[in-house]
Amino acid sequence: MDYTFILLALVVLFAYTIHALSGFGSLLIAITLGLHLYPADELLPIIVPLDVLLNLYLVIKYRHLIERRLLVRRILPFMGIGLIIGILLFNYLHNNIIKIMYACFVLLVSVRELYVLYKKEQDCRKLSRVEEAAWLMVGGLIKGIFGSGGPPLVYVAGRLIPQKSIFRSTLATVWVVLNTVLTASFIVTGKLTLFTISRSAILLPVVILCIVLGEYFYNMVDEYKFKLIVYVLLLCAGISLFIR
Repeated sequence: MDYTFILLALVVLFAYTIHALSGFGSLLIAITLGLHLYPADELLPIIVPLDVLLNLYLVIKYRHLIERRLLVRRILPFMGIGLIIGILLFNYLHNNIIKIMYACFVLLVSVRELYVLYKKEQDCRKLSRVEEAAWLMVGGLIKGIFGSGGPPLVYVAGRLIPQKSIFRSTLATVWVVLNTVLTASFIVTGKLTLFTISRSAILLPVVILCIVLGEYFYNMVDEYKFKLIVYVLLLCAGISLFIR
């Protein structure tokens, strides 16, 4: 029995349920924990296509809530530029370098978010168009290298989209587009293989379960406690990446 893959299935169950609840976090959590199980060049081609399917469900069901103008004019162009640069860098970086860089990224995100939760106040300062574009390009760059660029996008989108339901559906649309491009890059570079496709197919029922759980608990979760648990876990997982 492949216990490593069973552990990956549990990681996917946890991470993708959180994403179905909030609209982000699936790859951030899945990659942070999954790097203990598989190298980055095997892990990403397994879970990124699954992320496309998860977000595609949210996009189709909640398409009436998507901020289309914001997506087309401000978010996708700048994240797309960063994504292309990140994909090119990913193909030249060693797995261990990616792992260390990603651990640093996760630690920074976790510490910042825990600090915000501790202070119980959000940084609501309005960003200039230049700052906004820079953050979005950074998000795309991180997405291309690590497969997960959610925090910079959330930082920007949280100021532009205050409504929880619109926020979730709009971010889901971003992930469908970017993860589709990322999956295409795995095909071109030969990282998407019969092995990764078979693993993705086996994990598909887990993703469907995540959608069911996310939809069921969507209006029941205490947002403060939810975020606290997620970022404490990410902090511990980020630290553990340096130890292994």
